[in-house]
This record gives sequence, structure tokens and C-alpha cells, in this order.
Amino acid sequence: MAVFRWAAKGKWVHDYRDATGTRHRSIHDSREEAKAEEHRIGSGRRRHRLRPHADPRSTVADYALRWLGRIMPPILKRRAYQAHAEAVRLYIVPRLGKFRVTELRRSDVIGFLTGCLQKGVNGQPLSRGSVRIIYSALRAMLQAAVDDELVTGNVSARLGRKFRLQPTAHERQAATEERVLEPGERRALLDAARAEEEGAWFPLVLTLDRAGLRLGEAIGLEVSDIRFEARKVRVKQTIDRDTGDVGPPKHGPREVDLSPGLAEVLEAHITGLEVSANRGGGKIGKWLFPSEAGTPLDHANVRRALRRLSKTAGLERALCPQDLRHTFGSTLATVELPQYVQAQMGHKDLSTTMQIYGSAFKPRPRRGVALMDDGMLRVTKRSRGDRVVTLARGRTREEVLTN
Repeated sequence: MAVFRWAAKGKWVHDYRDATGTRHRSIHDSREEAKAEEHRIGSGRRRHRLRPHADPRSTVADYALRWLGRIMPPILKRRAYQAHAEAVRLYIVPRLGKFRVTELRRSDVIGFLTGCLQKGVNGQPLSRGSVRIIYSALRAMLQAAVDDELVTGNVSARLGRKFRLQPTAHERQAATEERVLEPGERRALLDAARAEEEGAWFPLVLTLDRAGLRLGEAIGLEVSDIRFEARKVRVKQTIDRDTGDVGPPKHGPREVDLSPGLAEVLEAHITGLEVSANRGGGKIGKWLFPSEAGTPLDHANVRRALRRLSKTAGLERALCPQDLRHTFGSTLATVELPQYVQAQMGHKDLSTTMQIYGSAFKPRPRRGVALMDDGMLRVTKRSRGDRVVTLARGRTREEVLTN
């Protein structure tokens, strides 16, 4: 249990023992600051002394290796694991590795993050995006230390807000708007894709443009995923960029509406695949956008093709698949409700949709309670003997008011 004592020169001492029995003391300018520290690390809670699941003498460097071994793929996605491992190797271990996990203080983490922002590597400051990745790895590692009962609280908690490492909703929307294509740019890109190499890339580029899929989801589509009668595209899997492994989409399977124009192109595309397969004496493969070898397309090849088509179309910048996805979401947001955009984009929750495309949702006229009159009897009161027109479910009739 924490103890607070008045110290000399108007200071307050926060004295407590963690789950390992190790004693900690910190000095604060006011009792409120000491209480805030107690609330953050959880030292004010009465706890039984528990046996830690790791050596209490572990340094940050030792514990980081143990933690990375526990979150290796498939526990964590490969790209996320690589980002965490790089943050540990290049930043966390060199600067915090000698500290014991049980002795690491919040001020140490604040100083570490400040140094990353101000000095970075070789005196070159790091961007907030890079520091956000480093902070994410450090926070996850120290949370694992809490779960292992090495410490009673995460000393890095809520520092992301303090350092403003996460972009605001306004900044995120502004960044998205910069990537949205104008209608003329979209037409130029699609014309270039249609004209190049007998339109080999056109069906895929149009799918990215009209369905807003992530690249891994698009190249992971199978022929059977296109449901022409239902006008739906079944997005049930994605292909990993680094390994080529097939797995579930980011936030689970979903169905995307199939526009008439895209349906017409994909129907002709599938017919072409069938004709090519018949010529070779075989059957059509399962992939909607196969390579020459019949395997799914490679991410890098698609990105190179899109950059080349951007140059052919005369666009000012080279496009990436995410630009087409943002164009789809932003365009849809100008005419549809946020819930519909969320479902089409496959976002985890509505707040993500609003943070990214919130500026595109235009205010729509509202009728208020007048909506309740639709299809119901409406009577306009007049003086005795006047003709009155009443509306009931779309029909009209005349009456004369009598006593």
C-alpha cells in the first residue's frame, strides 16, 4: 500500500512496494501529483504479493528479448512484429536497455521519447510517426511486464497523448483529402489502364476504384467471390504482402456492393479467363486476377504497374492502391450515410470512418417532425361551409364542413 509523507521544502514523498516486494520512493511537488502517480501505477491498490513470471532483476534489454520471443508470428502479424523488433533493436535497448524493468520510471520514458523527437539518430530528429511506432512497442512491452507481475503499472501509459504522437481527426482528414483523385484524374487513369497491353490491368484497377478494396483483398479475390445476381463482392480473404500467405481480412470478412459498371467489366473479364483456359485444354483457375503462372499477383508488381499507369495518364504524382481506396471512401461519403461507408470499407468501427472521411459527409436537409405526416391524414381547418381538401395515403377528396 502506498504511503504519503510530507518532506522538507514543501515536497511530498510517495513510498510503496511493488508486487515483487521491491520498495520505491518518489518525490513530488504536491500531494496531488503524488496521488496522480499512485493512480497511474496502481500502487494504491491492496494486493497480495504474487510470484512474478519473470526474473525481477531483468533489465529492459533482457526482458525485451523475452517479450519479442512471445509475440512472434503468428501471434502478431509479421509487419507489426518487424516494426516492434526494429524499435527494440535501434532505440529501446540502446537507450533504456540497462535499466531494470522494476526500476524504470515515468520520467525515464518521458526523457527517452523527448530525445527521440529532438535528437533521434545521429542528431537527426525523428518524425512523430516514427516515434509513435517506437512508443507503441515500448508501451506493449511494459504492459506485458504488468501481466508478468514484474510491475504494478505501465509507466508509459497515456504518454502518446502527452507528446501528440497520434494525428488529430482534422490532420487525418486533411491527409486523406490530399490523396483523393478528382473525377478527371480517375478517368485519365482508367483510360490509360484500358489502352495499355490490351487492357490487362484494367479489370483490377477498376475493382480498386469502384470497390475500395485493400490491395491484399483485391488480389485475393476468387472468381466465385463475384456474385452477379446479388450484385455483391464477397471479401473473405487477403494475401500478405511479405509472405504471400492467405488469411482473413483486417477486420473479418464482408460483402461489398457491386456497381453495374464494374459488374459488366468483371463479367467480360471472367469470360476471357474461361476462353483462355479452354484454349489450353484446362479449366479456369480460382483466382480472379491471376498471374501468368496462375498464382495470385504480387503486391510489388501491382504497385509498379499503378505507378507506370499514373505516368502514362499524365498525373502529377505516382498513385498507390490506397489512393484509390481513399477516393472510393471519400466519394461515397458525399452521398451515403457513415454506417454504409463503414460497411463498404470494412472499418472496425464507425469512429474510424468518421476520423478518416468525416469532412466528406455533407450536411443533409432535415424535415424534423414533418416526416411524421407522410402517408397520414392531413386536415386543414377552415371556417364553416368552406371546402377542405384532405390527403390520405396519396389520395385526395373534398368535404364540406357541417355542424
